[in-house]
Amino acid sequence: METVKTIKGVKEEDWETFRKMAKQHKMNMGKFFSRLVHKNQSPMTWERLLSMPKLISDHEAEDMIKRARAMRKDLV
Repeated sequence: METVKTIKGVKEEDWETFRKMAKQHKMNMGKFFSRLVHKNQSPMTWERLLSMPKLISDHEAEDMIKRARAMRKDLV
């Protein structure tokens, strides 16, 4: 029997993005989460990924997201 687990502190828009990614891969969210966790058991582990220095600043990342959203709106 499956159990339901929750993850605290996840932004609503991040949760929606994750849900959409699972749907794109034609998986439920549990299977998609497992795939992400187990797929990355290579030399490039989560710990190594998360401890890498940032490539761009938080401000630059926010600006990039705003510009991408604006470009998508222009395409619709």
